[in-house]
Amino acid sequence: MEVVRSTSPATAAAEALGNLLKQYSDTPVLLLLSGGSWFAVLNHVDTSSLGAHCTLSMLDERFSTDPKINNFSQFKETIFYSAASAQHCSFIRVNVGLGDSMTTVQVQWEADLKKWRTENREGVVIATIGIGLDGHIAGLFPGVESPHLQVGDWTQSYVLPESVNPNRERITITNYFLTDIVNHSVVFASGPEKQSMITRLSSVEVKEPALPVDVLRIMQSVTIFTDV
Repeated sequence: MEVVRSTSPATAAAEALGNLLKQYSDTPVLLLLSGGSWFAVLNHVDTSSLGAHCTLSMLDERFSTDPKINNFSQFKETIFYSAASAQHCSFIRVNVGLGDSMTTVQVQWEADLKKWRTENREGVVIATIGIGLDGHIAGLFPGVESPHLQVGDWTQSYVLPESVNPNRERITITNYFLTDIVNHSVVFASGPEKQSMITRLSSVEVKEPALPVDVLRIMQSVTIFTDV
């Protein structure tokens, strides 16, 4: 894990993602995207290396048909999505329809991700990641885990307590997916409110109870871009 401090971390993170896409321009790529502040960062990424070899999905999804809440619907409004679509990228969407259950949608998403891996054994998995003030990443929140989660599962779904987050119904990748499937991660964490999390990650020893963000310390090839 590397922490890169910059006065313009969004620009630095965008450049790093663009460089990864260029590095693997001749390799099947599965790019999993975070929502939130990452949507603005995506608009500054060099998209010239996108193409039919790229498949895009979200790192987690809010189980909602409301386009103002659903992550993929918000992603579709970005310049990056328009470029990816124009350059014939494929998309694995967490399809949320009326009458669907979270479990059914989650199972289909996991099947789609595993199908990509089966068809692209030599492919590279890249993730963009943000860090929450409470130490959450993707849809992984402190003290919350699917009661049906099994070792080796790629995805999970659950309903968050009201006190944790207003968008309660979540479908997300798992820690196993992050540590064993993702090859490269570009992390963006900006603002003084993220100082405690960056300090935590930079510490030699973490004495507090484990938070989801701690997984970044043991993942493959993680670069964190921050201004704190």
